[in-house]
Amino acid sequence: MKKIFTSLLAVGVYLTPITIMLMAQPTWGQTQNSQAQEAERLLEQGIKLTQQQEHQQAIQILQPVPTMAQELKDQKLEGTALVWLGSNYDDLGEKQKALDFFNQALPLSRAVGDCTGVAVTLGNIGILFQSTNRPTQAITNLEQSLQISLEMRRGLQRENRQKFLQENDGRATALVDVLINQKNTLKPLNGLTYSLQPTLLIILT
Repeated sequence: MKKIFTSLLAVGVYLTPITIMLMAQPTWGQTQNSQAQEAERLLEQGIKLTQQQEHQQAIQILQPVPTMAQELKDQKLEGTALVWLGSNYDDLGEKQKALDFFNQALPLSRAVGDCTGVAVTLGNIGILFQSTNRPTQAITNLEQSLQISLEMRRGLQRENRQKFLQENDGRATALVDVLINQKNTLKPLNGLTYSLQPTLLIILT
């Protein structure tokens, strides 16, 4: 089952050393910047291992990142790492552990207003519920994920909307599949009209 992932934007911190002595003794800001860079490096490495399907190695690399993010007070970083940990456990078949990580990530993304992170996490939760034969929960989470994505789409220029939908079609396809299996219908979302076909969601604007 296709998953939906998100990426982390690096944050640069500009530091100006005051004296040679201060350069020899790292300041709190320099230490924090170094830790942030290390956390981002580990996240990037964990993502690459995940994409290479080296899930056990990816988990080992990603495990310290949430704690590092807490120390940095970076909830977006923490949430992103938790989603990737959950995705790896999901691929290993450890569904409950995956769900625990997704549920930890969701309030963090909401707290910082990370709409992409919220949509991705809800989508992954929905797909997990779909794969474990819990269609009601799957539909609820996938519809919420799709709703957020459609609201984000409204802010795009028309020429960029099709690309956006293509990049986010995993949730739409999963939702259509589970609705068809349940002989259900898709509720109108965000004032748009939808037409269901076997594995396709058509959005009529």
